[in-house]
Amino acid sequence: YTEELRKTKDAKAKITALQELAELGQIKKSLVKDALPDIYKAAEDKDAGVRAAAAVALGKADEPYDKAGEVLVKLLKDKEDGVKIGAANGLAAMGNNAKEARPALADLAKVLKDDKNNKVGKAAQAALKSIGK
Repeated sequence: YTEELRKTKDAKAKITALQELAELGQIKKSLVKDALPDIYKAAEDKDAGVRAAAAVALGKADEPYDKAGEVLVKLLKDKEDGVKIGAANGLAAMGNNAKEARPALADLAKVLKDDKNNKVGKAAQAALKSIGK
């Protein structure tokens, strides 16, 4: 999957590779160690789906917050809702290690007051619950 992510230009193939790497990272971080530079690079991809998948992969790869947190919080401010949701899910996967992201997530969750069906707000709220106090 690392080679696929590194070499392909196809957004769907990148997303699939990132999803698989995320699952592997959740099992054992060493399985995705070689792919981490490519995952960080994918977080800046022009395709929103690739950025979203990279955000989730970073969270699931057990990356330390001081490395991945800044990237994920930046992605919470992306213009695409899917990327914001991916970033929130990535932070949720980090659990208590992402407590520094609480203010940014709380800002996103505020939209639920006006729009109870807002998917970004729901993802932010779920991330806040995963992170805990």
